[in-house]
Amino acid sequence: MSKEAQKGMGTQKNAKKETHKTSDKCQCAKTAVYNAQRKSQKKIKNLIAIIVLLTGALIGSFFLDFAQMVRGEGFSQKALRDAKVVEYVDQTWVAYDDPKVTVRVFTADDCMSCVTDEVLVWLRRIVPTMEATEEDINDADLKIEAEEYGIKHIPAFVFSREIADTDFFRQAEILFEKNGDEYILKTAQLGVPVGEYIASPTIGDAITVGEKSAPITIIEYSDFECPFCKVLHPVVEEALKEYGDKINYVYKHLPLPDNERAIPAAIAAECAHEQGKFLPYANILFSRQVQWSKQKTDFSFHSYARELGLDRVEFAACLKEEKHTEKIVNERDEAIEYGLTGTPTLFVNDEFSGGVITYEVLKEMIDAELSQSEDLMISDKEILTDEIETEERAQ
Repeated sequence: MSKEAQKGMGTQKNAKKETHKTSDKCQCAKTAVYNAQRKSQKKIKNLIAIIVLLTGALIGSFFLDFAQMVRGEGFSQKALRDAKVVEYVDQTWVAYDDPKVTVRVFTADDCMSCVTDEVLVWLRRIVPTMEATEEDINDADLKIEAEEYGIKHIPAFVFSREIADTDFFRQAEILFEKNGDEYILKTAQLGVPVGEYIASPTIGDAITVGEKSAPITIIEYSDFECPFCKVLHPVVEEALKEYGDKINYVYKHLPLPDNERAIPAAIAAECAHEQGKFLPYANILFSRQVQWSKQKTDFSFHSYARELGLDRVEFAACLKEEKHTEKIVNERDEAIEYGLTGTPTLFVNDEFSGGVITYEVLKEMIDAELSQSEDLMISDKEILTDEIETEERAQ
C-alpha cells in the first residue's frame, strides 16, 4: 500500500474518533440537563407539599375555632393563650405567670402521724401551679434517695427546679435548701410536725457517758436553762444507775433562743467535761438553775468548778476562750435539721420521745430495745451455728 493510501486511512480513523467524542459530550450534556430538571421538579413538589400542610393546618385551625364557637365547646390554642380566666362546664381555669412545679412528697402509708393534706392545701394556695405526688418511703430505692437528699424525717417535700422561678420562692428562699437541681422544703421552720424519723442523730464528738458498744444509746438534746430539762434529768440519771453499762448516754446541746444564759452554761459544762466531771457539773447546773440563770456574769460557774475540785486555772481559761461555742452551735443546727424546736428530746436507739417523760415510760422504751437487741443476737447466733455445721458436713 502506498504512503498516500495509509495516510488517507489514518485521517478517516481520526475523524471517527472525533465523531465519537462529540457524541459522548452531547450525551453528557443531555444527562446533566435531565438531572437538573429532576432536582427542580423535586423541589417544586416539596414546596407544594409544605404549602398544602400549612394551608391545611390553617384551615383546620380556622374550622376548629369556628366549630368550637358554634358548639360552645372546647378552646383553641389562640383562645387559651389570650385568656386569663376560662370557664368550662363546672370548672374555672386561671392563667398564672408562674411555671408548673412538681413536688415529691416523701411519706409512708403506715405512718399515721404523717399528715400531708393540710400542708399541701396551704402550699397550693401560695404555689397554685404545684402538682404533688406522694411516695412511700418503705420502698428500698426511695430510702436510698432520701439518704442522698439528707432527709431525716417524714413527711418531706422535694420541689423541682421550677420552684425557683415562682414569686413564693423569691419571697421565702430561706425556707428551701438546694440539693442539685431540686429544693427541699425546711418543714421545721414552717412548724410542720414530724410524723416519723427515718434517721437517728449520730454521736459525733458529743459528750458521752458509757461505752459506744452498749446495746442502748440514749441521745438527749437539752438546754441547761430549760425547766422541763431540769425535770427530765433525774429520770435519765436513774436509768443510768439501773442499766449501767447497757446504756451509752449522749448529751447534745440545744440552747433555745429565749434562754440568754443557756450557751454560757453549755460552755461551762463542756469545760467540766474536759476534766471528766460532766455529770456532777450538770447535776449542779440543773439543781441550781434558778440561781445562775438570773446572773449576768459567770461567777456561779467558777464557784461550781471549785466545789467539784476542778483545776480552776484550766477551767477559767476554757470558759474565757469560749472554745466550745462552735460545737454547741453545730449541735443546735443539727437538732433543727431533725425538726427539733423544743427541749428536752430523747432518742432511745431509733425511738423518739419529745418532752418530759416518766421513768416508767423511759424504762419501757429501754426494755423494748433490749428485747429486740437480744432477739437479733439469738438470730445471728443461730445463723452462725448453721453456717459452721454446714461447713463441717462439707468437709
